[in-house]
Amino acid sequence: MLFPFSRPALSLACAAALQTLSLNATADTTLDPIVVSASRTPQSLSQTLSDINRIEIDSARSGQQALGDVLQTQRGVELNRNGGPQAATSIFIRGSNTNQSLVFLDGMRIGSATLGAATVNAIPLAQVDSIEILRGPASSLYGAGAIGGIIDIQTRKPTAPLEANASAGFGRWNTSKFNGGVAGKSGKLSYALQVAQEQSQGYSTITNPNNFSYNEDKDGYRLASQSGLLGYDWAEGHELAARFFNSKLNGQYDSAASYDDRDHQKLQASSVSSKDRINDSWTSRVLIGQTVDDATADSAYPGQFRTRQVQMGWQNDLKVAANQLLTLGVERLEEHVEASSYTSDAPGSRSTNSLLAVYQVRFAPHSLQANLRYDDNSQYGDKTTGMLQYGLQFAPDWRATGSFGTAFRAPSFNELYFPGYGQTGIDPETARNGEIGVQYRVKQTEAGVTAYRNRVKNLIDYQSPCSTPGYPWGCAANVKNATLEGVTVHYNRQFGSLKLQASGDWQNPQDDSNGKQLARRAKRHGAIGISQQWQQFAAGATLLGSSKRYNDAANNEVLPGYGLLNLNASYDIDKRLQLAATLENSLDKQYELAKDYATPRRNLFVSLNYRY
Repeated sequence: MLFPFSRPALSLACAAALQTLSLNATADTTLDPIVVSASRTPQSLSQTLSDINRIEIDSARSGQQALGDVLQTQRGVELNRNGGPQAATSIFIRGSNTNQSLVFLDGMRIGSATLGAATVNAIPLAQVDSIEILRGPASSLYGAGAIGGIIDIQTRKPTAPLEANASAGFGRWNTSKFNGGVAGKSGKLSYALQVAQEQSQGYSTITNPNNFSYNEDKDGYRLASQSGLLGYDWAEGHELAARFFNSKLNGQYDSAASYDDRDHQKLQASSVSSKDRINDSWTSRVLIGQTVDDATADSAYPGQFRTRQVQMGWQNDLKVAANQLLTLGVERLEEHVEASSYTSDAPGSRSTNSLLAVYQVRFAPHSLQANLRYDDNSQYGDKTTGMLQYGLQFAPDWRATGSFGTAFRAPSFNELYFPGYGQTGIDPETARNGEIGVQYRVKQTEAGVTAYRNRVKNLIDYQSPCSTPGYPWGCAANVKNATLEGVTVHYNRQFGSLKLQASGDWQNPQDDSNGKQLARRAKRHGAIGISQQWQQFAAGATLLGSSKRYNDAANNEVLPGYGLLNLNASYDIDKRLQLAATLENSLDKQYELAKDYATPRRNLFVSLNYRY
């Protein structure tokens, strides 16, 4: 069966969605922001052929939430975390592994080449201006690692001649957050600077006394961060910009009964870029920079892993004809790795040279986008990926889309060279994805239904016993194929000052060799959010739900389903000063994202926020 539902259930879901979409719009506001990730060029959301959305972050009303908590309220996204907000966090997009999606920060790829995933727990919400989430294979745009999708994070930037902000907040577990910044535009110059500091005494990461890592001490954290932008428009159509981001996370966790385990995590990004409109038909973009992911474990099992990624790119957007855009690009990525423990044959770096072409054409009512990318890696060879997308506007407010694309993931350095685990003969994972969708959009209403099927081959996973001699405790290997398939329904509506967002995912991420459900991923999950503004007062609620998951690949350890209700409210004391409160897990539900690991119970966070 193509999708994990009975036909009557699927028909009922689609019928309910389409009935909801038929509501008449009454307000003048729109839900059509500009996004970049779907084609690497700016376009309105209504023009994209991908399953993508943009989130504007209001950190003042985000309360005690971490970045992962915001992401899990979005369609197609699940969260796994080994403890509190400081703990290792995994993001699953459409049922894919966390190392099968890419994370970008101000256009720079971030992450650990040793683990193969990004450290999102080291990015505080106070530094985030907006987030784009692109679902589905994106290797034809961004290269290795984009099997499930990408997350594109943008830090603070100026929108007015002078802006200033400051915030102080306090909550349960002696949690405190302070942040502030300035931004502005003056003539040809633009600038932004944001600093943030947060800390918490926390709670014990592991709740089960029978777990061999159990330690009853409290596991808190301290997170300090800074980000900045300096831009200069030296001529009309010509922009220079320099950006930086720096964060340092000191987070406690449990791995032994008699040791105060700590993870010291540094995340840095810096870049310079140039955007030049050569003429009316040609825009050139150049980006040069580097990111650093440095993790040191001060624990009973110490270790250090450091990744430095040097990135260079030149992109050219060419208007070849009316309603036709051709993007050509060349990129280079250098991954430099330092590790406290690797096999003797482990190289210190690898590099990838890439060529990119994207063609977009619109002849109403038809839209077409074709991507083609070639990546040549010094370690695992070359890969070519592509995608073809088509859209048909079959009614004034309705559009149907369809696409087929390929993607791949390169093995991480740990999977290749970690002693007693890595194997140098591992091949990259490959994926083929097909999807269809229907979108409805009119004024302040936007909604859609998307069905997808993503077949992943040569999935890299732990194998025990290892088929290769010399690995008594198991190894990394290409052990199986997996199928990620499902249906996503979403609905966004503005009724004047009332906003409603809802989404639901029915999916079946499974191991093709035995039909088992992939670990820590649910077959059903969703979210409903509602907010209302009454002059100076605003209030909102978010309901999150997930069906049962399994903690292990064998599907023996059940993680029960859960439902969470988060509440928030704010009061504008005057036009610059605001009092805000967030009550997370208001019903005080006890649940697990990973077996034996604690999750936050009911907690209140109150903040005083200033804006100029």
